[in-house]
This record gives sequence, C-alpha cells and structure tokens, in this order.
Amino acid sequence: MAATRAHPPRAGTPTATGAVRGRSFASFFSSFSPTYLHRFLAWSPSGADDWRRFPSRLVSRSDRPSPYPQAHQSLDRDGAVPREVTCSRDGRPGTTPLDPLLAETGTTAFLVLRDGELLRESYLAGRTRSSMARLFSVSKTVVATLAGVALADGRLGALDDPFVRYLPELAGRGYDGITLRHLLLMAGGFRFTYGRRPWRDSPKLYWHPDLRRVLLAGPPLVSGPGERFAYGSYPTALLGLVLERVAGTTLAGELERRLWRPLGAEYDASWSIDHAGDGLEYAASGLNARPIDLAKLGSLFLDRGRWNGAQLLTAAFADEAVAPPEPELPGHSDQERRDGVFYKFGWWGHRLAGGGAAFYAEGHRGQLLYVRPDRRLVIVRVGTGEGWLQGRWPALLRDLSERIPPRGGVG
Repeated sequence: MAATRAHPPRAGTPTATGAVRGRSFASFFSSFSPTYLHRFLAWSPSGADDWRRFPSRLVSRSDRPSPYPQAHQSLDRDGAVPREVTCSRDGRPGTTPLDPLLAETGTTAFLVLRDGELLRESYLAGRTRSSMARLFSVSKTVVATLAGVALADGRLGALDDPFVRYLPELAGRGYDGITLRHLLLMAGGFRFTYGRRPWRDSPKLYWHPDLRRVLLAGPPLVSGPGERFAYGSYPTALLGLVLERVAGTTLAGELERRLWRPLGAEYDASWSIDHAGDGLEYAASGLNARPIDLAKLGSLFLDRGRWNGAQLLTAAFADEAVAPPEPELPGHSDQERRDGVFYKFGWWGHRLAGGGAAFYAEGHRGQLLYVRPDRRLVIVRVGTGEGWLQGRWPALLRDLSERIPPRGGVG
C-alpha cells in the first residue's frame, strides 16, 4: 500500500470505514482498472525509489544554478552541528550520537544550513549529491507554494474563491462552499481513508493510472467546509488540477518556470504522472528531486518569499503559509495539541517555548524539510525509511536546532 502522508490516521479524523460514501457505483468500480490493480499488487509498498517506476515529466534545472556556499564551520572542525542529539528510544530518554543514528534509521541525505551556508552535507548508503529522492508528501508543500505564486500574479483570484470556479465540472455537486483556502488548510470536509485495500483513498491517489477521472468523479465528503482539519491527498490533488487550468500548462511545467529555475536549482527534478503522454501529475506525492535543491524551498520561506534579491512569492503569503492558524480547527491528535503542532498552507509547524514557531514539510519515510526562523536554520533529511524514529523526526530536528548556535553567537 502507498502512504502519501507522514503520520498514521489522526485521532478525531472522520474515515467512514467500510463505506463507499458520497460516490457512485460507477466511480467506485472505475478504480479497479487492470493497471491500477497491477500497481497496487506488484509495486506495493511504496518506497523511496518509486520515481523509477512511474512515467514522469522533467523539471529542468536552472541555466544559472545558485549553489550554497560552504561555511567555514563544520561538524568535523568547529562543531557547529552537534555530535549528539536528545531522543527517546524504547521509552527511555537520553542522548545518542548523531552519525550512528543517521546510519541506522535509513537516512540517505542530511543537510544543515545556517544563514544560507552549508554547515553539513552528508550522504549515506551509497548516495551522493546527485542522487534523486522521492519526496512523497513534501510535494503538497510545493503545490501550496505554486498556489501562492499564482495568487501573486493574478491567475488565481483570491484564497476565498470557491475552487469549483476553476473546476466547473464539480459545481452543484456539494463542493460549492469549499474555497481555495479550505484546500490549503486541509479543511474541505473530504473523507480520506488509509489501509491495505485497493478501494481505500490513500493507495488510489498514489497508484491510480487515471487521476483526472477519479477526481472529477467527485471526492467523498464527510463534513462541511472549514469545520475540521483532516489531512489527506484530495485537497492537494484538486489544487493541482486548479493550477493546471489557470496556468495552461502541466504542474511540472509550472514548477519549472515559476520556482525551479528562478531558485537556481542545480539539478533536474521530475514529477511522476499517472500515465504516459497527457497524464496528470501525482500532485500530493509524486515530486522527485535532489535534497540540495529542496533546501532552497526552505530558504525561500525563511526569507519571506525572497531569493537572491527576487521576490518569488509575496511576503504576505509566505508569512501566512507558516503561521499558526487562527482559530485552531479540531482534528489534530491529543499528542499534536500537547506538542503545539499545527498545519497551515502545506506546512506543518510547532510552537517554540520562547515564542514563535518552526515549520516543516514532511513526507512518508521521514522525508523532511525543517525551517527554524529564529536560528536561521534549514535542515533536510531524506531516507528510505524512518527506522526506530518512526514519527519523531520533527522532534529530533527541533532538539538539534536548539543545539546549533546562531551565527556569530552561542546557543
């Protein structure tokens, strides 16, 4: 089965288990095409090298790449990145050496940047800087960012536009009150089920060879718009369709023109599509890139939408995208509430003890882009799995970020 999110289903999230609610029988049985069943049976579970399996569209690198400078400080010389981190293992809190932890948890790339300079860049398990990584749900953050770009240049009218204004095929079918803002907040009221069954929503939106047909058949609803937070892939998949319509090009083409090249990407990326030719991008889970280029997305938001003197995203959208939502919607787990975790426009975040917040894009198998504004830090971790740190990478990077001194100072 494919998992297009980083967490198990959250407490309080409606699932309508065992029901085919809000769908016609025709749309239900259309899910079971031979290609879909083959992918579901032969390709499961989803893995870090899935980018090799699917057809894809190229996202070309910049003609003028903008590499990060190497900082004078490094792990081996001045100890800017600590050698140990605090975490719990088998229920016992304590410190553990960072390098062995990375090796035994399936980590393939680990990057730490402070103020736009590389403090550490490590690759494991035979990977190098040029090795491609499947980003899974970090793709959702990229799609949300592209929506911000489209708002800035007027191709999207306003966040409070009903999304059916751009997808009129779904108008008059119960979706008219759902806005672009609701899609970005994961608050549209969509049901999204998980599990190792082909009729569940999670594998269908990851393996299905005709996503356009699935989406325009109408995603199932279980609550009203804006009533609760419910993480899933339907909001991003629909937003991807909206962006395709207003851009007049593919999602991969939009990424290349609006973000990838302007950010000075050093390497080509790719976006997996459901079928060759005129296929649709797996907006919620299918972006593939090199970690060094992913870091630039973190730098863009760290600098409020600005990169190398160019404002690629309005500061207002960049700020709103990562700020804690007001009011908080129900739907988060008890643990998330205790930890001060929130979700905004494609970004997770957690409040910091001294005020402010850190934010992060998170994907299946522990893919993580972590940004700590008060320390001017961007941290990237990708891997083939999470190991014994299942679900706890954000907490570990939070601890790590506390131990890295600010530039020119001490922690």
